[in-house]
Formats: sequence, structure tokens, C-alpha cells
Amino acid sequence: MRKLHTTPTGSLPDLLSTTNLSRHVDASVLEAYDRLKSIQIANEVATWTWDILTNRVVADQNLAGLFGVSPEDASGAPIEKYINAIHPDDRRAVQAAIAEALEGPDEKYQMNYRIVRKNGESSWVSARGKVERDPDGKPPLAPIYPSCG
Repeated sequence: MRKLHTTPTGSLPDLLSTTNLSRHVDASVLEAYDRLKSIQIANEVATWTWDILTNRVVADQNLAGLFGVSPEDASGAPIEKYINAIHPDDRRAVQAAIAEALEGPDEKYQMNYRIVRKNGESSWVSARGKVERDPDGKPPLAPIYPSCG
């Protein structure tokens, strides 16, 4: 979270009111974040963003656990780390769906596929996302939100 730093001006009651408001807003944001994380964990929802230009995926802990990716890799590994966790029979279809979302007019991505966990068991994943485009129409980012099914 980015904070704006300014030099306070005004009367003491105004400053106290501003400080209290800031604390209240900070607490509200943290409470909302905690609720969101609880919902994601309870529903096995994971989030990640793929920076296509640098081929780096930043994932939350749910996705890292789901795909068997280390915390270090979750903070910026190539997409191939995640593609490798997809069941071999589903991998080509997933890659085709991603390519279609990146190249086609429909920016949405939706796919159901299996991943192979570290213990060798397969789990179904339902992934949805939307390609974000820059002003020139190029897709620098692709946030995708898979959940375990």
C-alpha cells in the first residue's frame, strides 16, 4: 500500500482528527484485506499477475501452494513454472486458450484443467482472467484467478 506523506498543517484538533481518520482508514483497509484473504482461503481461490513483457508471474500464497511453487518463485518466476504443473494432457489446451486471450479480441480467459500436485495427485482448477492492455492495445499484464474445483 502506498502512503502519501505530507507535512500536517492546521489546528491541533484538526490534526488529531486527521490522524484518527488515517488510523481508522488504515484499520478498515487491513480488516477488508483480512476478510478477502479469508474468503480466498475458504474457497480455494488464488490470484496472480503475469507480466508478459518480462515473463514474470507474481502469485499469492494460495496459488504457490496449489501449483507447488516456492515462495521465492511466487514473487516472480517465469510462467513455465506454472505451466509445468498442469497435467500433460491439458497443457496444450491451456496454452492455446492463453494465446487466444492474448491475441484475440476477447480479453477474457476461462479454462478448466488439471494440475499435478507434488504428491502426484491431480486436482481440477477453474481459471478465469482478463488481459489488460496498454494504450497501444498490447497486453503487458494478464491477471488470472484460478480456484481449485
